[in-house]
Amino acid sequence: MTAIKKKTYRRILMYTVIVILMSFTISGLSKIIAYFNSGADQYIETLTSGAIEEHSPKVEWSNTYERLDAAMQKTIERAYVQAWYVFNTSIEKRNVIAAQDYFSKGLKETLQRSMTNQEKWEINRIDLCHHLEVNLFSLDRKLISFTDKDVEIRKKIRDKGTGRIIADGIEIADFSVVMVLEDGNWRIRHFHKSAGQSMSTKASSSSPSDSSFFKCSDGKFYRGDSLFLVKGINYYPAHSPWLKFWEEFNLDTIERDFKNMADLKLNTARIFVPYGIFGKGKVSNALLNKMDQLIDLSEEYGMALIITLFDFPEGYSMRQYAATDRQLETILTRYSNRKNILAWDLKNEPDRDFENYGKETVISWLTLMAQRAREYAPRQLITIGWSKSQYALLLSEYLDFVSFHFYEDPSLLDRQIRTLKDSLVDKTIMIQETGMPSSSFLFLPGGGNEDDQAKYISEVLIVLRNNENTPYCLWALYDFSEAPSEVFGWKPWLKHVQKYYGLFRTDGSLKPSGIVISDYNN
Repeated sequence: MTAIKKKTYRRILMYTVIVILMSFTISGLSKIIAYFNSGADQYIETLTSGAIEEHSPKVEWSNTYERLDAAMQKTIERAYVQAWYVFNTSIEKRNVIAAQDYFSKGLKETLQRSMTNQEKWEINRIDLCHHLEVNLFSLDRKLISFTDKDVEIRKKIRDKGTGRIIADGIEIADFSVVMVLEDGNWRIRHFHKSAGQSMSTKASSSSPSDSSFFKCSDGKFYRGDSLFLVKGINYYPAHSPWLKFWEEFNLDTIERDFKNMADLKLNTARIFVPYGIFGKGKVSNALLNKMDQLIDLSEEYGMALIITLFDFPEGYSMRQYAATDRQLETILTRYSNRKNILAWDLKNEPDRDFENYGKETVISWLTLMAQRAREYAPRQLITIGWSKSQYALLLSEYLDFVSFHFYEDPSLLDRQIRTLKDSLVDKTIMIQETGMPSSSFLFLPGGGNEDDQAKYISEVLIVLRNNENTPYCLWALYDFSEAPSEVFGWKPWLKHVQKYYGLFRTDGSLKPSGIVISDYNN
């Protein structure tokens, strides 16, 4: 090898080493920078991901000024609500970068000092409602002073070192607020809180006192003074199940299906309200009009309704409390006088979310929803649809009756019902879902044929009859033409069996299981 070739190889090797070292250095620096910026990035992402627009606490104005027209009032309200969201998120993330867009410089510095004094705590909080009383609105329409009365703030404070919960509940406080218009944006210049007080979180599960509504007593349902034996079905149309039910809403189809329910002597239908499709905290009037029609039609056919709320939620974090509270209030207050609503089911199988979101987080959200539901619809019943009986004791003190789902061997059902009855004396128990698919995927377990399905349902019904006619809702009225991937994922064996739980085939013909349920109800 010549000297020139050796020098050339050395240079190539040297440059290669330099390039490799530089790539490692750049990669390392980028990771370091990403590490230090991750908190800020997550904070900014939280404020720009649309969540700030979806934050929708209840806001009421007790008075107005002549100069404060509706458009200006809406602009100020929007800026104020968003400022609260930034305020809460800044405290949670310990970052005040975005505060400058909503608070004056002095208030931003005060917020920063407050965080420094609370470094040993982990604080989560969200505002739920505001009641604004205007004190002053300037002639130039660039300054407003108001008192925000009885602000409800849901908060949880935890010691970072020990993990011990220091505070967990709702605080009520008044705030003196001054906002100014600067550079086209309304910012908070003065923000003073008066002494707050804790709000009672005592559970209330007393059944409605109005005798014309459904009620629970001695482990049974009553409608007025008459015993009501719940013989129910979980309902989606055969060709528009799950999310498509509301997207392809067809009243003629629903009426035909209610007739089929009545022919089987079923008297209760369970329906589902998807949280996102209904508009989150800003509920769609178009969807409410569809629900109006469905409730009217069910009343016409003498069908009681269990309405399951918050289907397909986007999580249970405290930042979503206000929006879920608004949807709950909007729907429940609209229908709080409808006597054919058997119950509001606050969530379908929330225990399945324990692993992803944390049991404590899910339970905290459910607790608030149960308290609010009691406030918004005091004459109607509330429940939660747990996926297994082992969870049915959770939050039972807040509920009028407990519900669980059963898809196991029928021989196990009697013990599960009796175990719950021993723990929940005189509490009504409902099997809110039960059934078996009439088809299996290849050679995998989890299904059978139509005769197997009929046998399974017959055995379950015998157990229910032997336990004082335990109320039930079968899954489901129809086989489905599809099981959507957005609900069941990509797994073909799971999607396949989900299509074959019905009492009717997709063509509308009755399966053997339908004959079983008809004979039982007669």
